[in-house]
Amino acid sequence: VIGPYDTESQPGATYAYALPNSSLGENLLANPSFEQWQWSETEGVPTLPTGWQGAGQLIAGRAIRAGSPSQVKDGAWFMVTHTAGSGCHVTQVVDTRVHNLNGKELVFSCWIRDSYRNSGRLMLSDGEEEIRSDYHSGSGQWELLSLSHRVSKDASFITVYLVNEKEDDTAFDQARLSLKGEELTKVTQS
Repeated sequence: VIGPYDTESQPGATYAYALPNSSLGENLLANPSFEQWQWSETEGVPTLPTGWQGAGQLIAGRAIRAGSPSQVKDGAWFMVTHTAGSGCHVTQVVDTRVHNLNGKELVFSCWIRDSYRNSGRLMLSDGEEEIRSDYHSGSGQWELLSLSHRVSKDASFITVYLVNEKEDDTAFDQARLSLKGEELTKVTQS
């Protein structure tokens, strides 16, 4: 079970999120805040966020649409993956040719909330190499995880993964894939 909403991971510290050059630039992901959902026609329930695909041990092949003012990071909804076994992930593929990304450095980030260590994390693959972020600390709080990667000159696609590696609930919100220098950065203030 995921703990209460709280963005502060260090008692007594105040965090602000600074935007380089006062603009985030283009987010290359579709539906990054999980506001639109695909619906099961047979069951009448949301199955996955629009533009995302599920794999692994997602229970009944679906992610959970969740949201309440006290728990959502931003917007009306966030996504919770629940696995019944060895893990699951939700992915999105980005065409590098459309965005002219070959040879450029990208940053993939997402807010993740998890109550278990070594469970929630990010992964990115360009078909040549897979890069993984550190794991969420398991604090039960929202944490901004990120990774960066220079895209292979031969890559034709990038796949981003929101990963849940344990039998638990892992929440995701506000995913972002952007060129290096246009990402959200964390600044500690006194």
